[in-house]
Amino acid sequence: MHYYEQADRAEKSDVRQNSFREAAKYLGLMSKREDAKADDFLNLGRSLLNLADYKNAVDPLDKYLRSTKEPIPRCVGLTALAQAQIGLRDFDAAQKAVDEALPLLN
Repeated sequence: MHYYEQADRAEKSDVRQNSFREAAKYLGLMSKREDAKADDFLNLGRSLLNLADYKNAVDPLDKYLRSTKEPIPRCVGLTALAQAQIGLRDFDAAQKAVDEALPLLN
Protein backbone atom coordinates (compact mmCIF):
# COMPACT_ATOMS: atom_id res chain seq x y z
CA MET A 1 0.00 0.00 0.00
CA HIS A 2 2.94 2.32 0.62
CA TYR A 3 3.90 2.23 -3.08
CA TYR A 4 0.30 2.68 -4.20
CA GLU A 5 -0.20 5.71 -1.96
CA GLN A 6 3.18 7.13 -3.01
CA ALA A 7 2.23 6.75 -6.69
CA ASP A 8 -1.14 8.33 -6.09
CA ARG A 9 0.54 11.43 -4.58
CA ALA A 10 3.52 11.65 -6.95
CA GLU A 11 3.75 14.65 -9.23
CA LYS A 12 6.58 13.36 -11.43
CA SER A 13 5.46 10.79 -13.99
CA ASP A 14 8.58 8.61 -13.62
CA VAL A 15 8.14 8.39 -9.83
CA ARG A 16 4.45 7.65 -10.38
CA GLN A 17 5.15 4.86 -12.88
CA ASN A 18 7.88 3.28 -10.74
CA SER A 19 5.67 3.38 -7.65
CA PHE A 20 2.71 1.85 -9.48
CA ARG A 21 5.04 -0.85 -10.83
CA GLU A 22 6.22 -1.67 -7.29
CA ALA A 23 2.65 -1.53 -5.97
CA ALA A 24 1.51 -3.97 -8.66
CA LYS A 25 4.39 -6.29 -7.84
CA TYR A 26 3.68 -6.46 -4.10
CA LEU A 27 -0.10 -6.31 -4.32
CA GLY A 28 0.10 -9.13 -6.86
CA LEU A 29 1.97 -11.24 -4.32
CA MET A 30 -0.43 -10.25 -1.58
CA SER A 31 -3.51 -11.06 -3.64
CA LYS A 32 -2.37 -14.68 -3.94
CA ARG A 33 -2.73 -15.14 -0.20
CA GLU A 34 -5.90 -16.57 1.30
CA ASP A 35 -6.23 -13.60 3.65
CA ALA A 36 -6.16 -11.04 0.81
CA LYS A 37 -8.78 -8.32 1.25
CA ALA A 38 -11.10 -6.92 -1.41
CA ASP A 39 -9.22 -3.60 -1.40
CA ASP A 40 -6.00 -5.45 -2.24
CA PHE A 41 -7.60 -6.61 -5.49
CA LEU A 42 -8.98 -3.15 -6.24
CA ASN A 43 -5.63 -1.46 -5.67
CA LEU A 44 -3.83 -4.11 -7.73
CA GLY A 45 -6.28 -3.53 -10.57
CA ARG A 46 -5.91 0.24 -10.30
CA SER A 47 -2.11 -0.03 -10.26
CA LEU A 48 -2.21 -2.12 -13.42
CA LEU A 49 -4.61 0.36 -15.02
CA ASN A 50 -2.15 3.16 -14.32
CA LEU A 51 0.53 1.09 -16.02
CA ALA A 52 -1.77 0.59 -19.03
CA ASP A 53 -1.69 -3.18 -18.36
CA TYR A 54 -5.39 -3.52 -19.11
CA LYS A 55 -5.37 -7.25 -19.75
CA ASN A 56 -3.94 -8.07 -16.32
CA ALA A 57 -6.12 -5.48 -14.56
CA VAL A 58 -9.37 -7.27 -15.42
CA ASP A 59 -8.89 -10.35 -13.20
CA PRO A 60 -8.20 -8.56 -9.88
CA LEU A 61 -11.04 -6.13 -10.59
CA ASP A 62 -13.39 -9.08 -11.22
CA LYS A 63 -12.26 -10.62 -7.93
CA TYR A 64 -12.91 -7.33 -6.17
CA LEU A 65 -16.41 -7.13 -7.63
CA ARG A 66 -17.24 -10.72 -6.61
CA SER A 67 -16.59 -9.84 -2.97
CA THR A 68 -18.07 -6.32 -2.91
CA LYS A 69 -21.80 -5.80 -2.53
CA GLU A 70 -22.07 -2.24 -1.17
CA PRO A 71 -23.26 0.22 -3.85
CA ILE A 72 -20.51 2.88 -3.79
CA PRO A 73 -17.50 0.53 -3.56
CA ARG A 74 -19.10 -1.63 -6.24
CA CYS A 75 -19.53 1.43 -8.46
CA VAL A 76 -15.83 2.26 -8.00
CA GLY A 77 -14.88 -1.28 -9.03
CA LEU A 78 -17.21 -1.29 -12.03
CA THR A 79 -15.80 2.04 -13.21
CA ALA A 80 -12.24 0.71 -12.96
CA LEU A 81 -13.29 -2.46 -14.80
CA ALA A 82 -14.86 -0.35 -17.55
CA GLN A 83 -11.58 1.57 -17.90
CA ALA A 84 -9.67 -1.70 -18.35
CA GLN A 85 -12.20 -2.93 -20.89
CA ILE A 86 -11.97 0.33 -22.83
CA GLY A 87 -8.19 -0.09 -22.85
CA LEU A 88 -8.74 -3.57 -24.32
CA ARG A 89 -11.17 -2.06 -26.84
CA ASP A 90 -13.95 -4.31 -25.49
CA PHE A 91 -16.52 -1.56 -25.69
CA ASP A 92 -19.57 -3.81 -25.24
CA ALA A 93 -18.23 -5.16 -21.93
CA ALA A 94 -17.28 -1.63 -20.83
CA GLN A 95 -20.80 -0.42 -21.60
CA LYS A 96 -22.24 -3.32 -19.61
CA ALA A 97 -20.07 -2.41 -16.59
CA VAL A 98 -21.10 1.24 -16.81
CA ASP A 99 -24.77 0.26 -17.18
CA GLU A 100 -24.47 -1.79 -14.00
CA ALA A 101 -22.73 1.05 -12.15
CA LEU A 102 -25.13 3.88 -13.00
CA PRO A 103 -28.15 2.67 -10.96
CA LEU A 104 -25.87 2.28 -7.93
CA LEU A 105 -25.38 6.03 -7.81
CA ASN A 106 -29.05 6.70 -6.96
